[in-house]
Amino acid sequence: MTDRKQIVRRWLDVGALGPAEEWHELCSSDLAIRFPYAPPPVQRDLVGLDTALATCSAHWNNMAKFEWHDVVIHATDDPDLFFSTARSETMTVGGYAYSNNYVLMTRFRDGKIVEHIEWFDPMLVVEMIKSLGG
Repeated sequence: MTDRKQIVRRWLDVGALGPAEEWHELCSSDLAIRFPYAPPPVQRDLVGLDTALATCSAHWNNMAKFEWHDVVIHATDDPDLFFSTARSETMTVGGYAYSNNYVLMTRFRDGKIVEHIEWFDPMLVVEMIKSLGG
């Protein structure tokens, strides 16, 4: 997979549901994942591949379904920087449906993903957390 847009698209799926092995293929060891608008108790900054993978993979078993829709990936003048828009549709194993809209930034360094930022509606996350008893 040499086209970086294809890698960004693959990363969206792998970041959401795994498998963990592909994280090591796609991402730098100093990966940073950021959720600037995430409400508590969601951790806003995950720094380091192992930390990010451990945190994200802890949620995979709670998801019965996670799908990205309407994904549009935009290249920039910087060949290492991509912005995307998308929406998600998910279902937890407990039957809670969740969806959101996103603006995403993905940055490469030396051919690997080194930074990923997700901007989304935090109130939809608050509603989900409340419905799950949090």
